[in-house]
Order: sequence, then C-alpha cells, then structure tokens
Amino acid sequence: MRYILLSILLTLSAGSAVAAPFAYSVNSNGVDSATSDSLYRINLANGKTKRFNKVRLNETAINSDIEGLAFDANGILYAVDDADETLLTIDIETGLGQSVSGNPFNLELTSGKNYDFGLTFTCEGALLMASDDNQTLYRLNSETGSATIVGAVLKAPITALAAWGDKVYGLGQGSSNNTVLAPNLYAIDVETGKTTLIGALGNAAKLYVNGGLAFDTDGQLWAVTDRFNINNKDYPSQILKIDTESGEAEAIAETPVIGLESLAISEPLGCIPDVAPQVATGIPALGPLSILLMTLSLLLAGGLNIRVRN
Repeated sequence: MRYILLSILLTLSAGSAVAAPFAYSVNSNGVDSATSDSLYRINLANGKTKRFNKVRLNETAINSDIEGLAFDANGILYAVDDADETLLTIDIETGLGQSVSGNPFNLELTSGKNYDFGLTFTCEGALLMASDDNQTLYRLNSETGSATIVGAVLKAPITALAAWGDKVYGLGQGSSNNTVLAPNLYAIDVETGKTTLIGALGNAAKLYVNGGLAFDTDGQLWAVTDRFNINNKDYPSQILKIDTESGEAEAIAETPVIGLESLAISEPLGCIPDVAPQVATGIPALGPLSILLMTLSLLLAGGLNIRVRN
C-alpha cells in the first residue's frame, strides 16, 4: 500500500509540473525563398515548429526583415522590420502585418542602414527597441512608430530585449563577419540607456549572429539564436535557457528552421498589480489537486506509522 501511494504522489507531482512554453518567431534569415520571412510557433522544449505564413502586408508585399517581436498587454503582436524601418502589428493566425501608422518607414530613422533590432514591452506599457549596429536604445510610440533615443549609446551591441517586472535584459550580438563580438547577457537601464554586463552565455551557446529573447510566465528567460552564415555555413537556430543572475546559457534544443532572430512568448510579465491589498476573510480554499495530495500524504503517513507499530 505504501508503495502504491508513493507512486501516485510522484505521478501527480510530475503531472503538475509546468511544461516549456510555446513562442513565436520569424525566420528573416531563412535560406528557402518559399518559407523564409514566415511566422513560426515554436515548442521551446523540443524545438518543433509550426509555420503559419509569410509576414506580409498583402499577397505580394512581404516584410522581408522582421528582427524584433513583442506582445503588448492586450496580446497584440508587434514587430519591427529592418528592411524599411517600420513598426507593425501581426495577426498570429494569418501572418498578415499592418503598419501601426498606415505607412512604411514610420520609425523615422535613416533608411537604407542595417540596424538589427530587438523589441520588448515593459510593465508600464513602454515599447523599447535596441539596435546592435549603432548600439542605441529607443522608445517607440506604439501608435505612430516614431523612435526616440533613450540616453547615451548602449556601449554594447544589443540584438534582443526582454523585460521582467521593472528589469530589462539584452542579448549581445554573437558574431559579425566571422568575428566573435559579445555573446553575453546584459542588464539595461531604461532611463539612461546604460548597459551592465551580467555574464557570458558560455560554451552551451553555439556560435550565433543575432537572436531573440523573451520571458515565460515562470520568469525563465529564453533565447533563440540566428546561426545563418556562421563561418560561411548555415545552421539551425538554437533554443537556450539563460540564467539572469550569471548570464550562463543552457542548451535546450535546435529547431529545423534556419534564420530565426526574434522571440515573443507572452504579454509583459513579472508586473506588480496596481490594486489595493486584499484583506483575508478566512482560510483560503485548497484546489482539488492540493486536497488529493494532502489526503494521499496523510494516508501514506498513516500507513508508515502502522507498519512501524507492527
């Protein structure tokens, strides 16, 4: 009896564990013209992907360089296109995009440059964008797309952004022209634009160029890396977990897709609810699983006690 109860407890505990989340990304550096620049949903636990469609304004106008993705508090997916310096929203079911202002080039930045953008929303609703090419942090107007520089230069080539509560993190660019640059995790001051090195990703992170960064609901930081044209070869994108205290990465899986360089999981997370404290009026009720686990624990304890007495 004791072993049966113990097995049930272990099974229930394992079943209640939180699975790795799903995320969205775009393979803007894809090598197959038929599927490149498409919106994908990724199972971060195993790297399996589902392709939705090319990100496009219509059937012929393809957004050819989506480099940042972020969900706002309402679950709307925002993206930034480096091909025409445009902020847009994407329908996650169809892949159809729409410029937030109705026009391209709405970031109002110098066109024709290669910025390499990262994107994230904060709990306060601020839409932040980083460029690894000019090492600059921007605040975007989510309705017009207009970009405003925040503080001084970042002094680090930040290629992706992610926010948890009031903290913002940046992923450093991995390599450029076959030269290793900054495969590190950084903390970013959103008021001054100053970066602070947290630590290197380490050997678990394979060579990459750019990437995407996002938190899941448990506060785990995830990354997907773009491994297009690494030493003149193309490799599948890698999925990593990153420790926000040390910067160290853990390799989780590889996707069958080449050229993913953005990541979005959920609306802003880690936020402190803006509500008045609730006064407890009684003992909180337990859920069905908690009650079952408690009952089985008591039965197990009772069984062990009887066995000892015998």
